[in-house]
Amino acid sequence: MGAGDVTIELYNAKAAEYAANENGPNPRLFAFLKRWKPGGRILELGTGGGADAKAIIEAGFVLDATDGSSELAAIASVRIGQPVRARLKRC
Repeated sequence: MGAGDVTIELYNAKAAEYAANENGPNPRLFAFLKRWKPGGRILELGTGGGADAKAIIEAGFVLDATDGSSELAAIASVRIGQPVRARLKRC
């Protein structure tokens, strides 16, 4: 098992705790979103528990959300009301 596998297993094991401790979206997200027109597409890598993803969708963007942790992806999917793909590309 490589370091990446260990990291993903840790996120999977602690997913509920991690998602519960999110304090809302990153404040820098809103300055980023102001640069773009609502309705545009955003690819989010590392969706986590979905706090930023929810804000992106609520701001009127089309979101393609992904996370390396299948457990966090499942939690975020419920939070944002759409699928979050769980994927990790190995190099």
